[in-house]
Amino acid sequence: MKINLFLVGFVVSTIFCSAQISTTRMNDFKIGMFPSDLFKLIGNKAAAIAIDTEFSIVNKGIEYTLYVGDGYLSGENGGAYLKSISTTSKNIKTLSGLGIGSTLDDLWNAYSTKYYVFINKEIEGI
Repeated sequence: MKINLFLVGFVVSTIFCSAQISTTRMNDFKIGMFPSDLFKLIGNKAAAIAIDTEFSIVNKGIEYTLYVGDGYLSGENGGAYLKSISTTSKNIKTLSGLGIGSTLDDLWNAYSTKYYVFINKEIEGI
């Protein structure tokens, strides 16, 4: 019985606490999304999204700052798309387990075996 409760708890926590983070995605938000797709995610709360606008929204209990602009990704002249996504939530983690509050040692441990990482400690302030 304890094992079943543990498995149920693990599955529920995985579904609700995991985040899909990459260089172009943060949970439901993806770089390149059109405003119409953003409206679907935020429940049509805004009447319009102006180009070159930064705004904050809360989605699934996490506050995000989104920036909508125009450019070549939209595929059309004057077309708008999601250009950047940011958050200060400590609930967001990368697949490597890094997030807000992670230390330099955490970063080093996660990536030093996969990539060549060099830190110039002679630079003032490090």
